[in-house]
Parts: sequence; structure tokens; C-alpha cells
Amino acid sequence: MDRFVRGALVDGVSAHLLDRLLADARNVRLLAGLPSWMAVEFAPVREAIGRAAAEYLARAVAVAGSAETVEPVGVAASSPDDLLTCAQAAVLLGVSERRVRQLAARGLGSKHAGRWWLSGPLVETLREERRGCG
Repeated sequence: MDRFVRGALVDGVSAHLLDRLLADARNVRLLAGLPSWMAVEFAPVREAIGRAAAEYLARAVAVAGSAETVEPVGVAASSPDDLLTCAQAAVLLGVSERRVRQLAARGLGSKHAGRWWLSGPLVETLREERRGCG
């Protein structure tokens, strides 16, 4: 069953790859140069692609075809491409873990095995946006 995130008709690995491409420094510079009318239209699509990518990264992984699941591999965020825990995201964003859980519930993360996991690139984007507002 395909599960598309509103605003982005991509799912799974396609969303993940697009998210990584859009997070690349060269593409960030290119997108920063968009005329304002394009940027306004593209911003919600970019956010939706990020949410779809986060959902892909947080999906349960079957072990050898069984119904059992394991936590996603690479959860110790050593780079922005990894999944982050609420505690890790809170440190990066300079907010409480409670606030991070609120953000995760609003689309920044996905719940797996009772824990919230957040996309490193999404957290990094939010961090950069917060820096720009300060």
C-alpha cells in the first residue's frame, strides 16, 4: 500500500533520495536563488518531501522476513543524514525534549517502537532556519 505524504507525491526511498539531493549544499544555494514566487510554492513541497523521507527512515525493518522488527540502523547521529533521538535533536535545536516531541508529532519525526525518531536533515534545516531568525 502506497502512503503518500500530503504535498509530496513521493514515498520510500524516492523521498529519501530527493531529500538528500535537496539538502546538498550546491542545491541549497541554487534553491536560495529562486525568485520569491517560486520559493513560496516550493517551500511546502520541500517540507513534505522531508516528512516523507523521515517516515521512510523511521519504518520498521523486518528481520529475515519475520514479523519481528528492529530499531533503525544508524540511530547514533554522527552526521545529519542519520536518524536522531529526541534528546539529540533537543541539543541541536536548543529546545526541550518535550518541544522536540511536539515537533515530531507535527511531522518532523516518526514513532517507532514507542520512541520518536527525527530526520537529521530536517532537524538541521530547522536549526538553520532558527539561526536565520535570530
